[in-house]
Amino acid sequence: MPVGPEETRSMLPETQHRLIALMVAMSEGDQAAVFPFVETFGADIARMIRHQLRGYGRLDLVRDDDEIAGLVHTAAFAILDRAGSWDPAGAPPWVWAANAIRASVIVEIGHARVDLDDEHFTHEPVAADTSGGHLDLVELASNDPRFRLFREAVAVATSQRDGDVAEQYLIQQALGDPSPSHTVASEFGLSAANVRQIVCRVRRRIRRLQADDDRYRDLGQSGWLAA
Repeated sequence: MPVGPEETRSMLPETQHRLIALMVAMSEGDQAAVFPFVETFGADIARMIRHQLRGYGRLDLVRDDDEIAGLVHTAAFAILDRAGSWDPAGAPPWVWAANAIRASVIVEIGHARVDLDDEHFTHEPVAADTSGGHLDLVELASNDPRFRLFREAVAVATSQRDGDVAEQYLIQQALGDPSPSHTVASEFGLSAANVRQIVCRVRRRIRRLQADDDRYRDLGQSGWLAA
């Protein structure tokens, strides 16, 4: 996998100009530029992410095109957040920002290191809190403005069912559940793969909402979105 500026220099001139133009737009605060960036360079980012996932033993995700598409957007937003520091004479953004992308992917997928089989995986659900009760989401939203904003964005961006699934998934992750997709799948009568796809879809829709509505831009730094 290329690790230097050679990959950028080997691009066709029009492709390199397109890359620079999109990076400049993102560096100037144009969040919507991330979507044509993904359309043009998503395949390059996807190759890098698949390489990373293989290193983690996450072949279940390597084979899941929907998951890869969601992680490509995650990586693209990691690049967006740092676009102003990129040097066009150096490595391409997905190589230059490799550490940030790696960290964002780890946050997105959790820390599992084995290829999970949805039919044979056995999982003991994690309690919703250390006292064995359940989180009061209304109370949590009243005390945490970031979570309140996240819930509002979910309600605007997606269906109630998908929002509920994503919300419970993120809560389980925040509580340290090693496999939140399986915990949530059991609760909603879905497969773990379905849960992961829903969460990716909700995140993509919220990212688009962020690009269109300044009220939600602070979610880019929120643990509830990145969890």
